[in-house]
Amino acid sequence: MVNSLEMDKAAIIKNTIQVIQSIVAREGGGSNVGSLHEQIRSVEEQRDRLIDLYMSNDITREEFVDKRSKCESRLEQLNEVLIGIDKRSDIIRRQSELITDITSAVNEIVYNAAMEEAFFRNLLDRMVLHSMDNMEVCLKLLPHKWQYAKTTKVSK
Repeated sequence: MVNSLEMDKAAIIKNTIQVIQSIVAREGGGSNVGSLHEQIRSVEEQRDRLIDLYMSNDITREEFVDKRSKCESRLEQLNEVLIGIDKRSDIIRRQSELITDITSAVNEIVYNAAMEEAFFRNLLDRMVLHSMDNMEVCLKLLPHKWQYAKTTKVSK
């Protein structure tokens, strides 16, 4: 039965992967890690200059302690942001691996003729044929349903 259906397998794969990518890649983009490292170096240099200023008696102990605590606080903030970026990069890397694995599995399922029945059984929830020109397709695990209608060209 499934083998008698005409289908554009490349389009099925492309559309399926696009839907999965849009779901998986909701959070994207990265931050400029190089700029963050530069800011950390800058704050560390400020902290080092503070020590030099204090040792040469150019600033009081209170000024030194106040400014040093501000530098330390800023360094903690920047390092926390850097850790967050590293975690997000790891998640994004895992997502790309996931997309690659899913693409491979979908390709294998779609192009393996012996598994076509299993592919449709696991992917397709139901198809309702309203008429020869109009059908409704509902896929498992996706809340959307698609309606297809045959269109005809009108000659002028």
